[in-house]
Amino acid sequence: MATSGSTTSGGASQSSNKHGEGKTTEGSVPAAKHLLTATAARAKAAAAAAAEGNRVDGRHTAAFRDIHMALGLVSPAAGSAYVELGGTKVVAAVYGPKPSFDAQFTASANVETHVSSAPFAAAGERTSYVPSDSDAEASLLVQAALAAAVRRDAYPKSTIEVRLLVLEDDGATTGACVSAASLALAHAGIEMYDLAVGATVVQLGDALLVDPSRPEEDAAQGAVALAYMPAVDELSQYALTGQFDPATLATATELALDAARKWAELMRTVLRDSVTAQSS
Repeated sequence: MATSGSTTSGGASQSSNKHGEGKTTEGSVPAAKHLLTATAARAKAAAAAAAEGNRVDGRHTAAFRDIHMALGLVSPAAGSAYVELGGTKVVAAVYGPKPSFDAQFTASANVETHVSSAPFAAAGERTSYVPSDSDAEASLLVQAALAAAVRRDAYPKSTIEVRLLVLEDDGATTGACVSAASLALAHAGIEMYDLAVGATVVQLGDALLVDPSRPEEDAAQGAVALAYMPAVDELSQYALTGQFDPATLATATELALDAARKWAELMRTVLRDSVTAQSS
């Protein structure tokens, strides 16, 4: 699996006064300001490239970053998957179906989804293992996408638990979580109507960019993020941020759907190869 490099920034020097209080010396910049400045610079570079019809990483506007996928990396889980989308890296693990007190009177399974981010998942930012507001929001979005894809009526009085860990966040992360979770569910043998495939398109200036990097997301004025089930031609999730005119929104949505169709074929290939490897 490919790995991505990390960046470091210099810290500020400090001196102490006679009362022992730290004081930043003249000309130094706090580390947080270094981070904000670097983030803004990357976003500005992404916007400048888009204005010229280009992307910082050299991709076409409708092109994915490099995609790597693997199955079965989490041994205690019923099914698991790893997805690497450029610099974005996600691990998904499925537990169950298992009897659930909360679902004992229901005719269909509960699909519980938990997304958490590892420390340093976002470049240069230190986080804790405590789920953040963004993790909670991602959990809800992914859960909605999966609940529509799983044949929940096949598992009455049960809970299917999906846990996702974002190892690195370099853009289009919720979509990567949806796709990783779908792969893990399929690897676990969970019955599904179809794979739910995540895709994101952002508007940056006059350009529509498929599979945005983090700087492109930061600079964008709008984003379409969806989960699509190509075999049944249904959306299981659709989220819109920012403002689009109707024509641009329609184009952005079609670009995202086309991207999801292409990614679905890659996902099916990974699943077929896994079955072939197990039977040989």
